[in-house]
Amino acid sequence: MKISVITINYNDKCGLTNTIKSVLNQDSNHYEYIIIDGASNDGSVKIIEEHSENIDYWISEKDTGIYNAMNKGIARATGDYCIFMNSGDVFYDNKVIENVLPYLDGTAVVNGDTSYPSGRYDSSPDDVSLSFFMNSTIIHQSTFIRTDLLKHNNYDERYRIVSDWKFWVEELIVKGVSYKNIHIPISIFDENGIGSTNIELHDNEMLCVLEELFPKKVLQEYYRLLNGST
Repeated sequence: MKISVITINYNDKCGLTNTIKSVLNQDSNHYEYIIIDGASNDGSVKIIEEHSENIDYWISEKDTGIYNAMNKGIARATGDYCIFMNSGDVFYDNKVIENVLPYLDGTAVVNGDTSYPSGRYDSSPDDVSLSFFMNSTIIHQSTFIRTDLLKHNNYDERYRIVSDWKFWVEELIVKGVSYKNIHIPISIFDENGIGSTNIELHDNEMLCVLEELFPKKVLQEYYRLLNGST
């Protein structure tokens, strides 16, 4: 069993340093490490070069956004599962990969718990539904995704914020792939991403995804039921 740990970075030298240290300090060696940098000019490349002997693949070149960069990482992944630990995000402790390996049994999506620098702690949901995703999501920094699933259905680069949310809804709800939650803390999640700071764009993109994935009549009926109407 091998896990592809993928880090996306753009001009976040300090965050990248913490993420690299977190990955390379894992007790288990059942992983490969991939870094996709978006042509940073803040010294990030120097940090990567300093650790290059322990990085299986890295590149620094311009991209068209975070999902374009994530897809580049997926294309290079050779592990059985992928997890995205982007710059600023870190594994909860040094034993995460060691602890999670017994649970990676072919289930398509394996989701663990998430901690935050503020002290907040979110347990992974026992089950996922459309109602769950209307109000929440699962954090990809705490989720192991079977690599073949990602290679077959890359992140939709038309969206700036919600392509990972679209992936969850499409795979888990529309297609019904297998899901399992494990109450193991996986990551400490950096809350300063674009999705946390641009709520209007986030909501507009969510609506576009729903209209793309579900027939209009189904959505109308769903909203009626959600609002308690008959």
